[in-house]
Amino acid sequence: MSKEAPTVVGKRGEQKFITALMERGFSVFVPVVDVGIDVIAEAPFTRQPPRYFAFQVKTSTLSKKSNSWYWYVDVEGFRYSKMVYYIFVFDDAQSIPPTTKNRDNNFNALIISSPDLQREFRKQGRWRNGHEGNISITPSSLANGGTKWMKYLNQWASIK
Repeated sequence: MSKEAPTVVGKRGEQKFITALMERGFSVFVPVVDVGIDVIAEAPFTRQPPRYFAFQVKTSTLSKKSNSWYWYVDVEGFRYSKMVYYIFVFDDAQSIPPTTKNRDNNFNALIISSPDLQREFRKQGRWRNGHEGNISITPSSLANGGTKWMKYLNQWASIK
């Protein structure tokens, strides 16, 4: 089997995320032009003023070579706002160990607000001199909870 183009993997991740949003009652909008935001969504109707969120979706397939999922965020394109979230989708979620806390059978992603993501990258000494921030996670680190990123796995409640 030939390797899929990154754009195909990326679009598949976006579509999975859109489906997950709709299953949770969000109204979803897709920008005509991608300028760093892939999806906009309105929170489920609650008779309050509407709340809108913007999402940048990044998708990773488990690398056979490194046995890890890997995502990166370029400092130049980073979108910062309390209403902007970064969604790091596990494309081949069947590789996530069944014992992983917060694992979902249908959709798995790290859900991180841009302020939280910036804070995490700064703790790692990233965002200096125009370098990107990156996240690398192995199946074994998920199984034993040994990655600090675990607190963001499928954290839908953080979207508020």
